[in-house]
Amino acid sequence: MSKVIKSRRTEKGIIIHEHDDGSSKQYLAVRGGLSWPIIAKGLRGYFCIYGEELIPAAQRKQNQRGRLIFVDEYEEPKILALNELYAKAFSFAIRYWCDTFYAVTQEFQGEDYSGYTKDFRKFIYEKQQEFMYEEQTVLLEEALYADSPKDGLQYINEWEAKALLDLPEGSLVRNQLKMMTEGEKIDQQPQTLNAVNALRFVVWGFNEYKPNPDMGDWRKKLKRGTWRST
Repeated sequence: MSKVIKSRRTEKGIIIHEHDDGSSKQYLAVRGGLSWPIIAKGLRGYFCIYGEELIPAAQRKQNQRGRLIFVDEYEEPKILALNELYAKAFSFAIRYWCDTFYAVTQEFQGEDYSGYTKDFRKFIYEKQQEFMYEEQTVLLEEALYADSPKDGLQYINEWEAKALLDLPEGSLVRNQLKMMTEGEKIDQQPQTLNAVNALRFVVWGFNEYKPNPDMGDWRKKLKRGTWRST
């Protein structure tokens, strides 16, 4: 699998990844799904990053969606290493022009994630100020319908059935999906399979918030303010 060596964003908001084999890919948007660590259950923090592939206007049919291409993933080996997880998420976001992570930001299934949310947003804001990434923002948004794992998995299956979801061999997210069986309690899945959890967040994000290829100059739409508003 080739590696991304350079990323950039055009005035129209198209993300271009240049690879070390000379190839390149164009995306309407690059986004991530983030699963927080659950210390009591020994569940590690994890995120995956996907991009919706750009279909040239001359080839694009009405309402046609591009494939969700796997860009990268990361699982933090140390459960308590939160700053390391935040740092990896930030560095991957800058590397790939990933502008949004979807995660649980409040309470879910007895776990309160508001502390993680506050710390992550503060970390990202301070890093952006430190390195003056004025044209790149990294946002943390509430995962849609986080309390409906079954529905989230249905969206994964629908995109996969249409050959629109990239699940490369050897990736953790692919391996965890293969582990799931008909007999598994889907309502408990977020507490056991962190990669599947993150995947359903990002797939649902793309499904609900369709990237617009004709959005105009993206720089005029950047959110400004302190870390509390990011």
